[in-house]
Amino acid sequence: MSEARWIMSFSGWEANGRVRGSVYQYKGDPATGDSALYYGEAVFTPQADGFRLVSWSKPFAKAF
Repeated sequence: MSEARWIMSFSGWEANGRVRGSVYQYKGDPATGDSALYYGEAVFTPQADGFRLVSWSKPFAKAF
């Protein structure tokens, strides 16, 4: 199972050119085979090949 994070939505631009958005990631438990969805809100800097996460504005945690 891939554990890549992805930006689900953007909520706005900041004055310094950074963007705010929500981040999701599925994480698997190799012992049980179960997976859980993790969610957080973060600030990103646009890059030539995508976005770089700069800081968390809402901590990354298990969604439910």
